Amino acid sequence: MIQNIYLAAPKLCLVLEHKKEIIGFLLGGYTALPRQAHILSIAILQEYRGRGLGKKVLTHFLSTIQRLNYTSVKLEVNVDNHKAIKMYEEFNFKIESKIRKYYQDGSDAYLMIKKE
Repeated sequence: MIQNIYLAAPKLCLVLEHKKEIIGFLLGGYTALPRQAHILSIAILQEYRGRGLGKKVLTHFLSTIQRLNYTSVKLEVNVDNHKAIKMYEEFNFKIESKIRKYYQDGSDAYLMIKKE
């Protein structure tokens, strides 16, 4: 699945490496709306969290989509992931709606959108 996401939108996928080890990534893609990107997943290995790497990869992604002339980006985030929600809000993402039972475990997500 990850390979298919990458092949569909390689410019919107980022990998963080440290000493030739993958320590994090951002998977991005396109949406049905013109000039809107979609952050499908951001992950940083537990032992590397708290070092600003999530912000770093998100900053790079937002810079990339700006150069590619995207005008908005959306993502879904678990309603209980307060740390991630706070980070996205720092980057001017706004909660647009709540998606009930979005995740496999039945938990809800917020749809967040950032417009340029």
